[in-house]
Amino acid sequence: MEQEDFFNKIFRVSSNGFFINPERLFESTYVYLIINKTFKIIWIWIGNKAPLFHKYKAVKKAMRLISEIKYQGFTYDIIREGHESKEFRIIMSSLKWNGTKNNKFNDLHT
Repeated sequence: MEQEDFFNKIFRVSSNGFFINPERLFESTYVYLIINKTFKIIWIWIGNKAPLFHKYKAVKKAMRLISEIKYQGFTYDIIREGHESKEFRIIMSSLKWNGTKNNKFNDLHT
C-alpha cells in the first residue's frame, strides 16, 4: 500500500496489516488508526479488549509515518476506550463516510 493512501482515512489494525473500510468503528476488540491531514494528527484509538500486539503495531506505524517528510509536523495521540476527551467524542460522532471504495472521511472541522 502506498503511503499517500494513509492521508485522511481510517484503518483497522489486525495481525495481517492495516485494513481500510472497517465495517464497524470503535469496537472494543480492535485498534484503529485515524489519520487527519487538516489537524496533522494520527489518532490511535485502542479498544479495551484489543490485543497488545495490535496496539504495538499501530504505534509503530504512526511513528514510521511521522518520520517521513510528507508527514513532518504530524503528531500522534493514543486514545483509550472509555477515556476519550469531550473533543474526541465529537470527532467520533462526526466521522462520516463518503461512500467511495476508499472511504475517505469528510473534513472533521466541528
